[in-house]
Formats: sequence, structure tokens, C-alpha cells
Amino acid sequence: MNPNEAHFDQSLKSQSNYYTISDFNSSFNPPLKTKPNSSFDNNANSGSNPYKNFSLFHWNARSLNKNFESFELLLSSLQHFPFSAIGITETWLHHNSPDLFNIDNYKLFRSDRKNGRGGGVALYMYKQLHVKIRTDIHIEGCEDLFVEIKNVKHKNQIVGVMYRPPGNIVNGFSLMNA
Repeated sequence: MNPNEAHFDQSLKSQSNYYTISDFNSSFNPPLKTKPNSSFDNNANSGSNPYKNFSLFHWNARSLNKNFESFELLLSSLQHFPFSAIGITETWLHHNSPDLFNIDNYKLFRSDRKNGRGGGVALYMYKQLHVKIRTDIHIEGCEDLFVEIKNVKHKNQIVGVMYRPPGNIVNGFSLMNA
């Protein structure tokens, strides 16, 4: 789906699937012809372009500081598939955490936990997508981050990532627009 030319398809909600790495690679990527220079080297050898075919990926980090290398290895194992948005939960980053977690061709947006340890969410958005942070959207009872993807010809799209800390009640979630 081209985020600049198509409306969001409501039927996509029921098309979420879980894949092993080999199942994912055989389903979504052609065989590699040459080795790309970087993780997402101009989408070389990829059957998809994150600007034309919108795709999402989620990973629970349980500390980006501790597990960033594993995350990079996982993305590399997916034959350099260029996701449009990558959501990360439990980043465990703070407002003073160094800016060390960059991925080629992506812009990182973060919402760190304000008090205590753990938690936090982040979104890696493909750099060619025109996005703005939506601070006016919040889900009560969870940590969240939403961005709006600007579309030229059609409605804009909103993408978000949220994490419900274990102590928060599931029934307590409600959409809060400021």
C-alpha cells in the first residue's frame, strides 16, 4: 500500500501474522543477488520499498542498551527488508540516555518513561516518510507514542506504539484526545 496514494484498508487489521525468520524471508524477499553495503542500502535486493508498500514491525527490547546488537542482527536476518515503521517497546531509556541507537535510513522518535526504571517506547520511521509527532493522542494507562504520516493525495495516517506496564489494568484503557 502506498501511504501517499491509498486510503488505509480496514481489512488489514485481520492480516497480522507471526513468522519465523526463514518463513518471513521466503514469503517477502527474493533471493539476495549481491550483498548490500548497509542494513537498508537503497533497498537493494528487497522485494519491497517502505515508501510504496507500507509495513510495520514490532519488537519488545527489554533494554535497547543491552539488546541493540541483537535487534540489528534480527533486522539483518530478515534479508534487509525495509519496514516503513518499526515499533519498540520497553526501551528502558531515560531522557539523558545517549543517542546511540540509530539505524540507516530511519529516524528515531522516543517516549521515555518519566518516573522509575524500565518501560519506554520508540518508533523508527523510514526517513523518506514525512511525519510529525502527535502529542495530542494518548492512551490512558499505557506508555505510547504516535506519529502522523503526511500524505500528498489522500488522508494522513497515524501510526503508534504502546506499552501497558504489568501493573496497569487492561479495562482502564481509554482514548484521550487533548
